[in-house]
Amino acid sequence: MKAIDKLPNECRRVFDKSRFEGKSYEEISQELGISVNTVKYHIKNALASLQMNLSKYLITLLLFFFG
Repeated sequence: MKAIDKLPNECRRVFDKSRFEGKSYEEISQELGISVNTVKYHIKNALASLQMNLSKYLITLLLFFFG
C-alpha cells in the first residue's frame, strides 16, 4: 500500500474509489464534481505510477533470489 500512498491526493482518491470501492467512472465523476475524462486521466496516471514503483521491487526481488 505504500506505493498507493505516494500518489498525489486527488489521484489517490479517484483510484481508491475506482479500485477499492468499485465505483464506475461516471459515479466518481459525479461524486467528486469532475469530468469523466479527468477520472480517466487520474486512473491512467495512478496505474503508470504504480507500475513504475512496483517494478523497482520486482527487480530487487529477482536480484535477491537469482543474483
